[in-house]
Amino acid sequence: MQVSKRLAEIENSIIRRRVNKRSFCTVSKRRKDRCFLLQDEKFCFIRKKRDTGELVCDVIGLDNTSNFFVDTCPSKLFNVCYVKDEVLRNRSRRKLLTVKDLQHKVACLPYNDESVLFPLLHKLEVEHH
Repeated sequence: MQVSKRLAEIENSIIRRRVNKRSFCTVSKRRKDRCFLLQDEKFCFIRKKRDTGELVCDVIGLDNTSNFFVDTCPSKLFNVCYVKDEVLRNRSRRKLLTVKDLQHKVACLPYNDESVLFPLLHKLEVEHH
């Protein structure tokens, strides 16, 4: 029941995407504060933001993650994933991205010496001045 309610909320929400000339977020060195879900449903960890606005990121795909739960349905349906730290270190690909590539902020939480990725409900909304 909760799953169907969340899906309905997502479908009914009005999402606006605007580009910002100033910093869209604070890039932290802490893993939990620098994870995003991309438009292509891969995850990225921002390493640094260049003066040009480009983002240097480590990117991992869903194929390098596991379901966090499977009881009612596979968690990957909601992009909730379990990822091993070894995967983050050895299977991520370094890419240059822009703010337009980012879709959702992701909570990256420690779990059994590894990490669980939880995309936040709201899409990024960045103001343009």
